[in-house]
Amino acid sequence: MATLLILEDEPKLARFLLRGLSAEGHQCHHASSISEMSEMIKSVSPDLALIDRMIGTDDSLYSVGMWRKRHPSLLFLMLTALGDTEERIEGLRLGADDYLSKPFDFDELLARIDALLRRLPTKQSCQDYVQYHQLKLEPIKQRVWLHNHELTLTTLEFLLLKFFIEHSETVLSRERILSQVWSTQSDPLTNVVDVYINRLRKKMAEQSSAINSADAPIIETMRGRGYRLIYSQ
Repeated sequence: MATLLILEDEPKLARFLLRGLSAEGHQCHHASSISEMSEMIKSVSPDLALIDRMIGTDDSLYSVGMWRKRHPSLLFLMLTALGDTEERIEGLRLGADDYLSKPFDFDELLARIDALLRRLPTKQSCQDYVQYHQLKLEPIKQRVWLHNHELTLTTLEFLLLKFFIEHSETVLSRERILSQVWSTQSDPLTNVVDVYINRLRKKMAEQSSAINSADAPIIETMRGRGYRLIYSQ
């Protein structure tokens, strides 16, 4: 989970980004002007700034260099309709860490954000691994193995699975999951918990099936109570 600051002056796109990235577990903030962005960088201290290059008639790229000097650890991902090679090269030279041309695929945006966030220094942990039967997690690097084969998970899927493993065989209510994984008591998107649990179920089932293993982790639905992680043998 990271703190993201979005500079976007198109309300519809801004709402889409805020909703989608928040659903992935990130803490998101929004600025609609370059001056507002400058103030929010100081107050929010984001890990990554997602920046629309053209804000009205202003080119935000020329502010990136200033922001970079004042906040050297801040990552910058530019979104732009200016997609030619020279424009991208100019952006990278002036301080952007990556470029994504509009229109873009949301999954590609998530992949680029995850790749940039991996550059951030990780916090040290006294526990290298979290394990439940054949499920093994490496919290620092956010890697997961099932039956000694690595699973590919998004950041939020990883956090959700880690929460289940840390409370294995315990019934977890939707409210508790939202509070701990999404950091909220209310569900901002309909059935968001169910959607992500189904994603985990599918990925774990596919891995177990691929190696013909009868041993498999299962996230059970406890009707009216919540969910729990158990191991089926």
